[in-house]
Amino acid sequence: YGWDDVQNGGSSFFIPSYGPDSNFTKYIVPYEGMGKVVHIQFVSGNKREIPFAGIGCKSTLNNQKYYINLTEMTAVSFYIKGKGSVRISFSSKKVDDYTEGNNWGDLQKIITIPSQWQQVTIPVDELTPAVGSQQQIDGLTWLDVRDSIRAIHFEPIFQNNLGDTTNLWLDNIYLHGIGDFDLK
Repeated sequence: YGWDDVQNGGSSFFIPSYGPDSNFTKYIVPYEGMGKVVHIQFVSGNKREIPFAGIGCKSTLNNQKYYINLTEMTAVSFYIKGKGSVRISFSSKKVDDYTEGNNWGDLQKIITIPSQWQQVTIPVDELTPAVGSQQQIDGLTWLDVRDSIRAIHFEPIFQNNLGDTTNLWLDNIYLHGIGDFDLK
């Protein structure tokens, strides 16, 4: 799924364009010898103090938030290329349960996107709460949230310049330590 700041009065957008009910398959494209990969471009708007957009996968059951136990996960890896920087974050029940306005400090890591395909592996102990969040102040760690993960997100880090473009190619996202049986 994906999101942008247009529904909140912003002007950031995706290429190709995306709407709340869009089919995400248009972002899955063939790539020379690699099968299919995700390719999306995010363009920064200028109508919000902090523009935002992103893509991710979330777990739902009957249109309700559903949390997955990733206690056995030791790292996340993926192949990435493009231009710009991106934040990978894991949304959890522990952060969701903070009071409104303080529930935005998901555990995350910011990555500079290489221009050529590169495998990136992030051990879980490198995932930290967003800077300035209540979760950072409270010292939240992966051990605190790993049993109730609802989504994995990739969000561009805009430099707040109108038209900043993040070009993101992703392939082979892998949760180390997790087998198919762990996700049931």
